[in-house]
Amino acid sequence: MKNTNPMRRFITSKTTWKVVAGIIVGIIIASLWSQDIQTIYGVARDESISADGYAGAVPSPEMVDAKMMATSPTMDYAAAATSNAVNNIVHNRKIIRTGSLSVEVAETETAIDQVKKLVETKEGFIDSLNVYEWNYGQNKADITLRVPAADFDQTVTELKSFGKVLREMENTQDITDQYTDTEARITNLKAREEQLRKFFGKAVKVDETLAVYRELETVRFEIENMERTKLSYDKEVSYSTLQLEIIPQVVVEQIENEKWSAKNVWRGAINQVKATLRDFAEAGLGIVAYGVIWGPIVIIILVIWGIWAWRRRK
Repeated sequence: MKNTNPMRRFITSKTTWKVVAGIIVGIIIASLWSQDIQTIYGVARDESISADGYAGAVPSPEMVDAKMMATSPTMDYAAAATSNAVNNIVHNRKIIRTGSLSVEVAETETAIDQVKKLVETKEGFIDSLNVYEWNYGQNKADITLRVPAADFDQTVTELKSFGKVLREMENTQDITDQYTDTEARITNLKAREEQLRKFFGKAVKVDETLAVYRELETVRFEIENMERTKLSYDKEVSYSTLQLEIIPQVVVEQIENEKWSAKNVWRGAINQVKATLRDFAEAGLGIVAYGVIWGPIVIIILVIWGIWAWRRRK
């Protein structure tokens, strides 16, 4: 039977399938040709940065790094500076020393004055001081003090002479590797910043200028973060931290003194009894008051319920 449907004749036609196959082959050839053009253009774009400066394309971070490694004398200086920093720090370890000390003293206030004078002579400072009542009118003190690392041992020795040592602990943390890495990153970032500034001065187009400027801002932000980290390391290394606990000796006081007496204890007990009786009285009066309001309602409800129950039984 002859097919009269035009759409079906079009789909089953050999000519149609030949045309479709030709279109697919054409798309594949065009795709391969486009990739070759992009490869050639990319090579030409990479080569547009000459050894004398900036031309053509906006430099990416990877291109800038390659340029700096190949041609920049600043990078040679950075590498040399990093090597020197590593050699110096190998012989000068970066150690953070911290400790804690508990001392029992005869009088807390006197010991606090002695600690302040000692820290001042060592050219240190007290970071925090907390004094509070500890045992029946006696005060206890928690002090955080910072002293130069070179005077840490001598300071601890003198503090131990103030009284009886109850507890002593010392910790050390070697941050040489972190410190060296931070210094090296700062040096390399500054070298990169200098090279980017050269590119910025030679940029011609507005979009090129903005691209280099944004990269400069990113590098400057990283440099500032690294410098803050290095400064924090320097402070921790140069000044050691000591947590000092001053505990007063326990003394036997008189039975009665200005803060305690049997008369005051008796008065306090009587006041507590009065307060308890007052609470019971208030509760009773409250029940009576609420009873006057809710009593009739409860009675009515009970009467209604009784009538309902009686009628059900009947």
